[in-house]
Parts: sequence; C-alpha cells; structure tokens
Amino acid sequence: MKKILGLLLVSLIMTACNTTKFSTGGEKEKKFVDDFLNMMDKDHGPDYTGLMACISPAYLKENNLNPEKYKVDNYSVWGHSIESYTSRGTVVTRIWGENHSWEHELTFQLRKEGGKLYLVPSEHDQNYLSPWSARRTYLKAD
Repeated sequence: MKKILGLLLVSLIMTACNTTKFSTGGEKEKKFVDDFLNMMDKDHGPDYTGLMACISPAYLKENNLNPEKYKVDNYSVWGHSIESYTSRGTVVTRIWGENHSWEHELTFQLRKEGGKLYLVPSEHDQNYLSPWSARRTYLKAD
C-alpha cells in the first residue's frame, strides 16, 4: 500500500511538472544549462555535488536512486555554446575539447519541480546518470 501511494505521488508530481509552462525565450532555462556545463571544469575536474543538484528529484525518486551513490556523467569541456531552445524546456548545446579536437551535441530536457529547474536524465547505470536526453558525438565542426 505504501509503495502504491508513493508511485501515485510520483505520478502526480510528474503530471504537475509536465504541465508547468517554460518561458517563451528560455533565458532562465538556457542560463541553467550554461551553468550546468560550466560545472564540467576542464582544469579542476567536475563539480559532482553541483552537477547532482541539477538532477530532477522526481527522477531520482521514481527510479529509487540514492544521489550519494551516483555520479553525473560529464565531459572535460573546453568550451560550449547554447544552440537552440524550445518552449517545451528542451535546450540543445554544443561542447568541445581543446582546439575543437572533438565536438558533441547534447540535448537537455528540463523539468520544473517546486518552481525550480532540473534536468531529466536519459538513463542511468550502476554508477552514473546521463544528464542529457540525447547525445550526438564526434560531430565535424562547422
């Protein structure tokens, strides 16, 4: 019974989160993703605590994940740009390594919970959460 009530609560939260409107221009959403990518520091290593704070608590609860036992998958980013935004909370970015030796496109899906923005991971394994909803790797630089 307790588990059923918990699942019902998560379902209600998910429904409420999905009906929350995102901004039309996406300035807050783009800044949130920009700040997230800045935590993938090439010089000092990733800020795992900061990265985890950006992950949807509803996702963690829905998947029974203890955030203290997981790390957020990341890259050693030398630079990044925000490519596009949709009013459905989707932010598309480009990240790259030193001298653009590699370049990837990461798509992030945001969710509002309790008035705050969070990332919805695409998947998780035994140790890591993938914070992006889609990833295209090793793109040829434009």
